[in-house]
This record gives sequence, C-alpha cells and structure tokens, in this order.
Amino acid sequence: IWEKLAIVHVSKKPGMRFNAYDDFFSIRKKEDKSLQSLMTRIDEGMHQIQNLRPTGFSLSELDDELTCMAMIRALPDQYAHFTSSLLGLGTLDKTQLRDAFLAKECDFCGLLGHTQNKCHRYIASRQQAVEGAKNRYKCGNKAQAGSSNSQNTSQQPKSSPNNANSSTVVTESAGNA
Repeated sequence: IWEKLAIVHVSKKPGMRFNAYDDFFSIRKKEDKSLQSLMTRIDEGMHQIQNLRPTGFSLSELDDELTCMAMIRALPDQYAHFTSSLLGLGTLDKTQLRDAFLAKECDFCGLLGHTQNKCHRYIASRQQAVEGAKNRYKCGNKAQAGSSNSQNTSQQPKSSPNNANSSTVVTESAGNA
C-alpha cells in the first residue's frame, strides 16, 4: 500500500528534486538546537532527496542535475517565471536547459525570444560592418594609387645652390583618416 501511495503522491520530477536539493543545502544550525538535531534534519533531507530519485539514477545524471540546478539558481529574481516553467518540465538536462537559456535572451540586442545568430539587428549590423570595411579598403587603395601617381608625375624641383644635395620632395597623405 505504501508503494501505491508513493506512486500517486511522490512526483519524481527534476523540479521536485531541485527543491529538495535547495532545501537540503539551506539547512543551518539553529541557535537553540543541538548538533544532534542538525544531523537529524540533514539525514531527513537526504532521505527525501533519495526518495525523489527515479530508479537507476546514476552519478552522471546527478552531475547533470546539479549543473542544471546551479544554472537555474544563478538566475536573478526577474527570471522567476522562467525558472518555474523550467522546473515544471518532466525532464531537465544540460542541453535542454542551455537551449532554453539561449532562446530566452539575445546576447546582442537583449530582446527575448531569439538568439544572437537569429537576431535581425545583429545580422544587419554585421552586414553594415562588412560593407564599411569593404568601402574603407577601396578608398584606401584609391588614395594610395592617387598619391603614388602624384608622386610619379610631380615635377622635381630645379637644382639650385641651396638644394643641390637634397633628396626628392616627399608628399605625405593621410588618405581618408
């Protein structure tokens, strides 16, 4: 009969284990309680966690679950609704959680519902930067070609006693800088 009650009333979803882990790691010794009382509460918390594990729960699954727990706990309060929806899922793994995180907020524009690689603002800015670089490269080449042509076609100063030993005139250009 206890097994049937457990099947009906004990939900072994990741969200329930997450809450049990959270409670477990929040246990603190109360000033008016003994160390024996603290150890009893810790044992009860661990027993609750063990009861919430599905059959065949492995260490790698525990590692994955603890990673997910750290990711979720790291979120600020403004993500409470998002956190609740994640904890209600039947399964929760790192890949699924990572995808949910990335779909939640764009790193480029900060808007919700898409990731940077699908962000229209990012794509437009990137294209604009590429075009700007191409234009700067073209203008730089034109300025360089123009300055070398002007140096080749410029007349050399006539020799005079003051500049007989001087070299050719150097023209400097900053281009479009």
